Amino acid sequence: MFLISYPACRLILILSSLNSKLQRKVVKQRELADKGKLRSFEPGELLLRKIPGLTGALQANWEGPYKVLEKISDVNYKVILDDGNRHEAKSPALKPT
Repeated sequence: MFLISYPACRLILILSSLNSKLQRKVVKQRELADKGKLRSFEPGELLLRKIPGLTGALQANWEGPYKVLEKISDVNYKVILDDGNRHEAKSPALKPT
């Protein structure tokens, strides 16, 4: 017969409790990260595109307006600037004007 000592049993209970708390935290963080990320735009809509890598209070964070040419997938869009430059952009990097 296998007997578990009291400290070992207590340790097992503490670890299982921490594991369930960690799983709940992971689910909550995943929900917060996914909240509002997926946006949908229609062809012809005007958008602003986030400029990657720029930081600073006096620098512009967005450029545009861009016009949506086509929806490539749920996340990717082909957009065109007024001067004819075409870009492929992801929806988290786009916002409506």
